[in-house]
Formats: sequence, structure tokens, C-alpha cells
Amino acid sequence: MVKQDIWTILETYSFVQGFLIGLYSVFVLKRPFLAALLFSISILILSHLYYHFGWYDSYPHLMFVEAPLWFLIGPFFYFFVLKIFGEKLSYPHLLHLIPLIAFLIYILPFYMETAAEKIRIHDIVFGEEVYKRDYVRYIYTAHFFAYVVLSYNAFQKKSRYLRQFSSQSNLILDVIASYALRYYLIFSFLGFAIFVIVGHNYEWSNIYYDFYYVGLSLLIHFIFYYCLMRSEYGETISDDNNLMIEGAGKYHSSSLTEQELDLIIMQVTNHISKFDIYRNSELRL
Repeated sequence: MVKQDIWTILETYSFVQGFLIGLYSVFVLKRPFLAALLFSISILILSHLYYHFGWYDSYPHLMFVEAPLWFLIGPFFYFFVLKIFGEKLSYPHLLHLIPLIAFLIYILPFYMETAAEKIRIHDIVFGEEVYKRDYVRYIYTAHFFAYVVLSYNAFQKKSRYLRQFSSQSNLILDVIASYALRYYLIFSFLGFAIFVIVGHNYEWSNIYYDFYYVGLSLLIHFIFYYCLMRSEYGETISDDNNLMIEGAGKYHSSSLTEQELDLIIMQVTNHISKFDIYRNSELRL
């Protein structure tokens, strides 16, 4: 019988907290994409426990129902970043769901099987020889990493453009979030690289998944607390904001490069956080 260990305890905690703050995101923060992302990650973490403890023997029809979510968390993460800055999603954004649709077509025959056949297929797929040749695992790992890169670039581009119109608190939050996303980008890259190396090794890939799900749980905490702090310190930045439009014209001809702008922003942020100058009631823009 499989017993609890430190990994399963962490994953259980992450699932429960992810689900609860997902509910909070729906009913309090009113952020549907944030909630969808949190619920998706929480279900993926729960599914890992489902297979780890062998619950599929008792509930075989739940087998692989979580699999399509691997092709949703990337787009949801990207949409969430866009919505932070008030960007409206349009029909072209639906193209990001093509991998999901392709995967659903691929896995649909499995969903139509009987309970006994599903268990038999599961035992074959997770057998060591077949497991080594299951390239779908590499595809969804690469898919998620690609969206981490896309989301990071979108966040950097929009936050760089809108930093000058944020409050001091949001400015600090955006810089912190930028660094946190950068570290998560590195984590995702290393995770993908390690998976490519050890993915064919049955024993090592199981250890890898323990680390990977803990990484997903860290993502849950980061995106939630970032949104929570932004909600406390001010409104979501919108591309429709008149101040932003006026400012864009005012500084459009600036000769500053992106690197110089980043350096100035870092210096200002460090000064604000070190000396608490935002507490000065006489301070103006």
C-alpha cells in the first residue's frame, strides 16, 4: 500500500489551498481567468495523487480526465497576464486552444472505453517499456514551457510600457512580479531540459514529477498573492486609461533604450523601498 510522504503532503496542501483561493478569485476578486488557472492547476495536482495512490482502480472512469488541462494551463496563464493589463481577448485568441482540440480528438477513443479496458490500457501505458515511448508527455511539457516564455514576454512588454502610470505600490509589485516570473521561467526551462534527459528513465521521471507539481503549487501562490496585493493597492491598469494615452504621446520620442529604462526603474524602486519615501505626505509625482 502506498503511504503518504513529504511530496504527497505538500501536494495535498497545494490542492486544497489552490481550490479555496480559486473560489476566492471567483467570488471576491472577480477574476475568471485567474480562477480557471488555479482550478486547473489544482485538479492536475489532485490527479497526481489519484494515480500515486492507485485510486483509479476504484474510480476508473476518472482516468485521464485531467489530461486536457495540460494544454489549458499555458493559455490560461497567458490570458491571465493579458487581463492584468486590461487587454480584451478576441476571437484570434481562440487559436491558442488548437493544441487542446487536437489532444481531445486524440484521447476521445479512450474515454469511450469500458472501465475494465481503461484499467488495462492504463497498466500498459504506464508500463516501463511503453512509458518510454509516450511522447505526449514531452509535448505538453514543451507546450507549457512555451507559454511561460510567452507570458513572461507579454508581462515585460506591457509592464515596461505602463510602469510610469502605476502607483508606487503597483510599481514595486510589478518589479517583484517580473523577477518572480523570471525565476519561474528559469525553473520551467530547467524542468523541461531535465525531463528531456530523464524522461525515458521510469524511476527518475517519477521523481521529476514530484518536483514539477511542487513547482506548480508555487505558481499558484505567486499569481494569487500578486493579484490580491494589486487589488488592495489599486485598480487594474487598463489600455483605455486616458492618462496612459496622454503619457504615451508625451514620452513617445524619448531616446531612452529599454535597458536604460529598466535600470532607472530598478533604481527608483530600490530607493522607494529602502527609504519608504512613499510615506511622505508632501510627495508628488
